[in-house]
Amino acid sequence: MPRTEKNAVAYSNRCLAYLHLQDYHQAIADCTQAINFSPNNVEAYLNRGLAHYRQGNYLSAIDDDNLAIAHKPQDFRAYYNRGVAHNAIGDHTSAITDFNLAITQIPPVANIFFADIYNDRGLAHFQLHNLDAAMQDFNLAIRFNADDYRAYFNLGCVCGRNGDNTAAVNHFSEVIRLDPSNGQAYLNRAIAQYYLGYNQRAIADLNKASEYFEQQNQKIAYEKTKDLLHRLQQEVQLAIQIG
Repeated sequence: MPRTEKNAVAYSNRCLAYLHLQDYHQAIADCTQAINFSPNNVEAYLNRGLAHYRQGNYLSAIDDDNLAIAHKPQDFRAYYNRGVAHNAIGDHTSAITDFNLAITQIPPVANIFFADIYNDRGLAHFQLHNLDAAMQDFNLAIRFNADDYRAYFNLGCVCGRNGDNTAAVNHFSEVIRLDPSNGQAYLNRAIAQYYLGYNQRAIADLNKASEYFEQQNQKIAYEKTKDLLHRLQQEVQLAIQIG
């Protein structure tokens, strides 16, 4: 292997270590060095784009995904990563186009990625208020990964938006089964329980949500949940007094 290629590999490998350590600034620097030694290094473009994305530099991430696609148009990962970045900047229509391209390029041996792609495409549809398309994608995600708690969570949100609170409760219950410390799932299930008239179940869920938000140092979510809990307890107490 030529020395320049060896240098590119070394920088690419070290970039992966920095990504793992969440040192995105250094990861970007190493990927850039790898590209300087090997301008056709698709992995370096993908990893640098990932580092930019995790820093919140979504447009830079898209630029790197474009470069990866220019060098390897059949790489589904670049389309998927670009779609996620497009979702992050609110360009959901472009995101759907990218996810469609990722689906057409993905090889059979990588079908484990279908769940992620359908999940994120579903989120794009949800943001565009295409609720039927969103629900279809989340169900497809579950078909490829029955333990994907994100898909159940997203389905619960769609059902809640549609006013089907019974289905929402069922989906958020699946999230809790798969991810027992998911405070947001408890909070959302509490809201659905409230709309169904199950106030005591809603109070129990709000208590669990606040417990997990506090443990996870999610201060804003904790305060909002405690406020909802207080108001619901007051409402229940008032109903008892009136009754």
